[in-house]
Amino acid sequence: MAGYSILETKIDIPQDEIDHFRQMLTITRFPALPIVPGADEDRSTYGTKLSDFKDAKERLLNFDWRKFEAEMNRKDVFYGNISSSKLKVHSEFSAIMRSKRADAIPLLILHGWPFSFWEYKYLIEPLTNPPAEQPAFHVVLPSLPGIFLSSIIPNKQHSTPDVARVFNTLMVDVLGYQTYGAHGGDFGAINLRQVQLNHADTCELIHFTGFPAPRPAGFTDSDMANLDEVDKRVLGKSVAFQTLGLGYLHMQTTEVATLGYALYDGVGMVSWVVSKYRSLMSSCKVPEEKHEQVWMDQLVNVLLYQYTHSSHTSMLMYKQSGRKYIFEAFGKQPNKQGCPMGISSFDGEIMLAPQPWIKAAGNLIYYKHHPEGGGHIPALVLPEELIEDLREFFAANWTGSSRLASHL
Repeated sequence: MAGYSILETKIDIPQDEIDHFRQMLTITRFPALPIVPGADEDRSTYGTKLSDFKDAKERLLNFDWRKFEAEMNRKDVFYGNISSSKLKVHSEFSAIMRSKRADAIPLLILHGWPFSFWEYKYLIEPLTNPPAEQPAFHVVLPSLPGIFLSSIIPNKQHSTPDVARVFNTLMVDVLGYQTYGAHGGDFGAINLRQVQLNHADTCELIHFTGFPAPRPAGFTDSDMANLDEVDKRVLGKSVAFQTLGLGYLHMQTTEVATLGYALYDGVGMVSWVVSKYRSLMSSCKVPEEKHEQVWMDQLVNVLLYQYTHSSHTSMLMYKQSGRKYIFEAFGKQPNKQGCPMGISSFDGEIMLAPQPWIKAAGNLIYYKHHPEGGGHIPALVLPEELIEDLREFFAANWTGSSRLASHL
């Protein structure tokens, strides 16, 4: 297809980048005490715990990047820097995992912040190479604009609907799929909401783990009182997050350059995201035997950002989207129903609304609650349960074609 190029690549971080960040970690000095007595026991009010900051520093300092890099460069993953005049961005870095099954469903998976496409590493093999009785998927895992090896947002006018257009163009015009499905949470869900509303002719189904729909017009206090216990718990988590957990969002929507330059080089980014990671872990019931693994699976994103000089640009999506697309767009949209959707509600999720609110915003055809936990990061905490839900949702509802472009 004219107007595009796909440059196959491997992840190979220059040694001087690794050495530089290790040096920055090595020379880091910490305060002798927490900012105020008791601050380390009150993360929700004071932010990053000094003890967590120190722990993260030591783990990153001793992390075997080359071993991790070899894992990322596994033979079943195709990495491409995709450039296209249709995309209207310089390049889009994507990981593409093709199934050998002829009936495989193309699945676009979008990550959030402060994460990366590798958040979904535990899903790759089960989705692309499932048992014969289960649906198979061609998995496309792009990096969001400004993160890792993807180009930065090209101009001040480029917002969430433009990002949705980029990913729809990637799937349809560049990779050659006639129709596709999608999955995402966090900022991936924010982008996919615009895919849902604006590209329902090509995106057949979307599965969300986060959907912060606002209270619908006409939803009375009596209706609120009649919410079931699951919906009341879901709403409570969401309200608590919007009350106490949005300090970072305010900064990243109002002073993203100020913050971004401060965190660009050094360990500042470690401190900025550590409190997010710990808060997510505390709300999603991480099994004890997975605690160390989930902690490191999150921390490694700091290296992905720092080694590619994308800590500052990773946050720009908040400024470019604002509350209009981060929250308001999840409400009912005039004359736009969008493609059908499914929801997996993992206990502890912080960006989810009660079922009646979601139904008012779109065509909800699948809903499953997981009281065992998973929260905001189910792909890391409960990947088997998330895989099962994706299989159920798409097996029951997928009717599309999965033609694969010949150049891949």
